[in-house]
Parts: sequence; structure tokens; C-alpha cells
Amino acid sequence: HETRLWVVDEAGKQWLRAGNPKSGWLLHIQKNSAVEVERNGQRAGYAAVPIADVRDQINPLFAEKYGWADSYIAALFGRDDATPIRLDPR
Repeated sequence: HETRLWVVDEAGKQWLRAGNPKSGWLLHIQKNSAVEVERNGQRAGYAAVPIADVRDQINPLFAEKYGWADSYIAALFGRDDATPIRLDPR
């Protein structure tokens, strides 16, 4: 499967975020955490680790980086059940 996602950096780690806990790609990584991410033309393998309890720490990073686009999506769908996903290098 291939999808485009937003990525933020925090304390040397890369983070993704699933806005919906029933998102197909989130369900896939919960079954198999091995993912490949291409960023800035570089591809690398990671273990994708969902960590819901850091939501309040990670959501503002997405808001800061993606600005009005993140605000618009948050207004439509909320962020209360968003799931941050840490990318750990394999």
C-alpha cells in the first residue's frame, strides 16, 4: 500500500498521525509495523509505533507545520481521537 502523509519532527523522532482510529492504513500498521517512508527523496525502513497518549504533545506540531490546512481538517473531523505514530528506524 502507498499513501501520502504529513510528517513532523520532534526531539529527533519522526511522527505521523492518523486522524481516525479506524483508518485503513493505521489498521494495517497495527498488524504489521514494518513500513518504508520516502522523505526528501530518501527512502528508509521503520517500525511504525502508534502512541495515543502523546496526542497533546504531537498535535500542536502538526498545527504549527501545516497551519490553516491542519486547522481546516481539525474543524471538520476533530483531533480528540487522532493517533500519533512514531517512526523508529529499523
